[in-house]
Amino acid sequence: MTRTLFFSLVSFAPLLIWLLMARTGRQRWLGSLAVAVWGTLFLSVAQRWISLSEQISALALLMVILVAAFMIVLVSRRLSADSPMIPRMNLGKFLASAYCLVVLFYCGGLALVMKGEHAYVPPSSELLPLPHGLTVLSNDDEGCGGNSATICGRAFVIGGPTTQDIAATLVEHLNRKHGWHLNPPTPDGKSDSCRNQGFLLDRNELCASIFQHDGHTDVAFESSADN
Repeated sequence: MTRTLFFSLVSFAPLLIWLLMARTGRQRWLGSLAVAVWGTLFLSVAQRWISLSEQISALALLMVILVAAFMIVLVSRRLSADSPMIPRMNLGKFLASAYCLVVLFYCGGLALVMKGEHAYVPPSSELLPLPHGLTVLSNDDEGCGGNSATICGRAFVIGGPTTQDIAATLVEHLNRKHGWHLNPPTPDGKSDSCRNQGFLLDRNELCASIFQHDGHTDVAFESSADN
């Protein structure tokens, strides 16, 4: 099962469940619209059509909202005796309960395995746009890897008028525009720093390093998580 198919099922299975659960036509179409909007938003975040650094936390929050909504409906149905439940609605109630249980167990297990941390390939916006006079010679997504820890990287090669000026300019740029606290580069053009970022399920450590190499200046970003 591909990633897109899996997230599509997670996103739009609730729509079918709601169509089965709804008592009246008005509930069916108003609820379906709300669940369809939720599913579209969930799939967009999951597939990174909407790019968020706190992706896992956003997905977890969306799941909590949906499960809470289903639980409220299920409890209210249980307490209400104003109309009998027809087979279609009973099936919807069963599927909603099963969906909620699967989501809770899956999300709980995922949170334990990830230890509340999530590394991801740093976006190009961690460095770009560059100060005037500097150019990007390469911008490489290095993917993720690691054993006891997950490490994801992005590497730039930056060119400019003179090699010696580039490292100092980049340090000043990252400190001023991106909130880093890099030290002035050493005589051989090296400077690095790390900081903790993210919250909830997306905590990670991001490190930035600048160094000169073969007449160019390299800038590397690494996001790491202890999982």
